[in-house]
Amino acid sequence: MDKRYSANLTWEPFLWYEMRIVADLLKQWLDKKEIKEKIINENIFQYKTTKSIAKRLSCIFRRLNSLDEYLLDRLSIWDIDDSKIISLYAIYKDSFLVYDFLNEFIKDKIELRQLYISDSEIMSFLNSKAREHIEMNEWTENTLKKIKQILKNILIWAWIIESKKIHQPVLSYSLKQHISDNLDNNFIISLWF
Repeated sequence: MDKRYSANLTWEPFLWYEMRIVADLLKQWLDKKEIKEKIINENIFQYKTTKSIAKRLSCIFRRLNSLDEYLLDRLSIWDIDDSKIISLYAIYKDSFLVYDFLNEFIKDKIELRQLYISDSEIMSFLNSKAREHIEMNEWTENTLKKIKQILKNILIWAWIIESKKIHQPVLSYSLKQHISDNLDNNFIISLWF
């Protein structure tokens, strides 16, 4: 990435369903071109049109690139709880903004036992980041609002927040250990209390 923060989240939401499909196709030893053709020809994503598939696939491949074989395998076959956390981890590794959001904002709220999250707090976080990262000055107010909504929706989809309350995610011990021991202990620390 050229810039530390990117507004790509505005068109790159959680994509859990799509990421699981692509992870499964990768396990079948299909290459990226074959996966794209299969998804378009068979309408596997079940999109109304195929216009956004190439853009979404680019994002999905980039995210899945951050996963090792263990996580890629578990994303496609494990239970919903683990696969959603693996998807969140892939986004966390792909987006510096999500990385900072989890490591700074969510982790701080958990450490302070302030387990409720408001839209205004998320906007305050984004505004403080805009003072630190000049590339955010190019973003419109609507872009910031959309990113705020996407950040919140990512946490809702990953079952981290529900009704504005932060919850400790449910995931298997083996997955938690794998991420902690082999990949990124900060991810585990930012979400577990």
